[in-house]
Amino acid sequence: MTVDGTEYAVHAVELEPGQPVAGSLKAVLQLITGRDAVTGERLSRFDELIGIGLGILPGGRGAQKLPKIIRVAERLELRHSNVLSTREIARRLERRETKGVGKATDKAPDFVVSPGGTAFPVPKGATGPTPVVNPGGKTTGTAFTGGKGGWNGQVDTIRIMNPTPPRGKSPGYPKGYIKYESKAGQGVDPYTGRTLSNKNSHFPID
Repeated sequence: MTVDGTEYAVHAVELEPGQPVAGSLKAVLQLITGRDAVTGERLSRFDELIGIGLGILPGGRGAQKLPKIIRVAERLELRHSNVLSTREIARRLERRETKGVGKATDKAPDFVVSPGGTAFPVPKGATGPTPVVNPGGKTTGTAFTGGKGGWNGQVDTIRIMNPTPPRGKSPGYPKGYIKYESKAGQGVDPYTGRTLSNKNSHFPID
């Protein structure tokens, strides 16, 4: 497929028997360009791209392909996004706390990227970074809060947490971990917004 003079090899989409080809190609085109195939309007966020990506899948039969679609959408949207690394976020928070540089109401990036290159979507409209402080008064990470992400709009916060050793049932996170939370502080899935168990709501930083 050629878009704006650029050749794209589309490997991530598998058509099912009886699935309309035209609709699928439209969805692929929108995933590649980040624009509505009919109006040409910019699809500004990861959430919208995922919604279009799901249009490629046959109703009720393609759930196992969702992670692949998500990865494709992440790679395509990253080219047009405001992206910060976990290290840069830590540096900004340190400058703010020690030198008073920056504001706690700074607009959050669209994605946080780990040293290993994994992109974590930030809830739309979130602000930060702000420190995450445990009950003992120790700063254990940074957070962007007050957003609205996930398909149900319940993802309020992304926390970028410091490395932790194995402790009890926790396997430990040598490079830290990411956790998404609702406004009520419950761990949630970043894509659906649904509540997750504590065990399943920790995403290791690579």
